[in-house]
Amino acid sequence: MTTLMTAPGSGAAQAFVAPAQRTDDRLRVIRAEYGEMPGLSLTKAQAARLWNLAAGEADAALRELVCAGFLRCNQAGRYVRVDVWQA
Repeated sequence: MTTLMTAPGSGAAQAFVAPAQRTDDRLRVIRAEYGEMPGLSLTKAQAARLWNLAAGEADAALRELVCAGFLRCNQAGRYVRVDVWQA
């Protein structure tokens, strides 16, 4: 849910996005990137840098996509799509 709030002292309305929506948005962006680049192979640190996430946020997002069956973590610690074979 997006709500417009007024910043203290500024009088300007700013969008406030609920945490659950931010998580859903992040997951959509990550899925879209992997969809556009099927061979994408990222470590947690690379994913955090690419999507400007804190390490914990990147870990949680990647874990969720692994649990959903969209990504897998290979032996090298890289996250790849499950439908694209990479060692």
